[in-house]
Amino acid sequence: MFDSLDELSRKLAATGYFIDPVMVQVVYLAAKLKKPLLLEGPAGSGKTQLAISVAAAANTHVERLQCYRGVTEDKAIGRFDEGLQRLYMEFSKGQHENWQSVQANLKGRDFFRPGPLMRALECDQPCVLLIDELDKVDNGFEAMLLEILSAWQLSIPEFGTVAAKSIPFVVLTSNEERRLGDPIRRRSLYACRASDSGARGGNHRQPHSEGRGEVSPGDGGDRALVPQLFP
Repeated sequence: MFDSLDELSRKLAATGYFIDPVMVQVVYLAAKLKKPLLLEGPAGSGKTQLAISVAAAANTHVERLQCYRGVTEDKAIGRFDEGLQRLYMEFSKGQHENWQSVQANLKGRDFFRPGPLMRALECDQPCVLLIDELDKVDNGFEAMLLEILSAWQLSIPEFGTVAAKSIPFVVLTSNEERRLGDPIRRRSLYACRASDSGARGGNHRQPHSEGRGEVSPGDGGDRALVPQLFP
């Protein structure tokens, strides 16, 4: 998405979103290494806005999965359009040799209405996939995300595996209502975000790696942060 740190910093600034140089490094590395960026911090700390600003800087769009208690895989991945299937059956009467032929057609991609995860994988050019407030879902839903975050594909029983046409830049956000699982953390670059004092005015950020403590801009740890992000 970006050829250099300078390009990323310049394009983010052009959107009106300013972050410290260490956080720019974290965003750049996540994009370059095709790793999810996990942002934890209180509501209103600019986590969602960072994803939106990265999309604007990259001249792409955001596919957003808003998490909440009770969100289903259908909401995230997609589901078959039953109304369209019924309409197809009505207008195709007498055009199929047997019921198996009808079923094969009804379970085709044309009748599947994709959710944000599938739409992100099917983009011809990389988009930003924002999975917002992941801490609101249970461990089972979180585990469902591991396939897309590891292999960049989705397995849908009715018509097989959907592989990514392009790899999205993934931003996971958490308000820390619960601790996210280690499998998600191991697959991500991690940054903790302090309370937002104005994401569009040069506010303070605290990127760090899980289990290694916080490294704040200006404390002499900026250069040490990058290698610490990778165990």
